[in-house]
Amino acid sequence: MRKPVAVFVALIAVCCLCGVALAAGPRGVPHRYIPRSLDGDLQTIVRTTDGTSFAAWSYRNGAEYDIAVSRTDDSGRWTEPEFFGADDGVDQVEPTLTIDADGNVYLAYTDRAIGAIRVTALRADGSNWGQPIALLDKSPDRVYSSAKLLVVGDHLIVAYVANGRTAMVDLTRQLVLGGGISALTITESGDPVGYSPGDEGSGGSGSIQTIGEDSRPVEVFSPIRKRGTGSGQPF
Repeated sequence: MRKPVAVFVALIAVCCLCGVALAAGPRGVPHRYIPRSLDGDLQTIVRTTDGTSFAAWSYRNGAEYDIAVSRTDDSGRWTEPEFFGADDGVDQVEPTLTIDADGNVYLAYTDRAIGAIRVTALRADGSNWGQPIALLDKSPDRVYSSAKLLVVGDHLIVAYVANGRTAMVDLTRQLVLGGGISALTITESGDPVGYSPGDEGSGGSGSIQTIGEDSRPVEVFSPIRKRGTGSGQPF
């Protein structure tokens, strides 16, 4: 589908966009985020269609980590955060954000309970996040972490670390925006560059979908390194 050089350029663009987003956000930090604490690094991004800023971080909640997400309101103040995985007894960490040209916001994070990357979206005209999709591997001892996101046309590229190696999977934006699928399994094939999405289907809650009969994540050039260490809960 796309050349290795194009994949490399796309990943460089992700890093550049993240740097721009961090510089462009509003002053101050969201409610409940405590710098230089047990909370994880703050990830922020600005939606250019309306100027709304979004922030996500790993929120230390007692003995566990949850994903906290906040946005700015019409006055530019941070809202109270929403939480993914609050009080479920397991860790959700390493959030990352991106936005497409239509203003839809995408969030990915690591779910350590199942060794998966979860991906969800907030529509530009909506107020509620969709049901997170879990990107899983068929091998029970292969875990995913450290996701990065990039929108290319109608596709959402998810890059992540799988047992020390960086891989990629290509999802349609509509699949993530539509929700209703709880898990996708990643299969293997002999073509690491020619990956293309297969029949994503429309499965119901709890269903497992495979991305194509001969699909696999695309191997890229170097690992993506980790950056370190109730109410309002959408999931």
